[in-house]
Amino acid sequence: MRDIEVALVRVPEHKRDDENALRDKFNTLLDIVGGLAFVKPGDCVLIKPSVDSGKPYPASTAPKLIAMLIDLLVKKNPSAILVGTEPPLCSDAKKTLRKTGIESAVKEAAKTYAPLPIKLILFNDYVWRERYPGPDMQDHWEMTPGKHL
Repeated sequence: MRDIEVALVRVPEHKRDDENALRDKFNTLLDIVGGLAFVKPGDCVLIKPSVDSGKPYPASTAPKLIAMLIDLLVKKNPSAILVGTEPPLCSDAKKTLRKTGIESAVKEAAKTYAPLPIKLILFNDYVWRERYPGPDMQDHWEMTPGKHL
């Protein structure tokens, strides 16, 4: 993977509803950052979409983009794919994810790729605890359902 901190690819406004244009730009972005080689079979993958309001794309991550990423990740044989967020500027995160279309994109992917667990999660529904580096010297995180401490 390349040493890139930020990469942006612009989809022209007149092509934002064009799935092929979105896919082309998404593939360009993946090429820039070096692809998904870092995802190994058995990994549990977290996708963190941008959801700052109930407004759809381009104010929030395009549901089509999440679906495209899930399609690519499935080919990597993960143990699970989680799409997680906690929109900070809204009072009802579930309603916001429904309004943006992200909830239906995740549900459709879950049906398509069953029995692979593909779930939409809200970060505030889990307690996050850091585990210390394992034998592979990578940081590992653990999440358990429950309320924050």
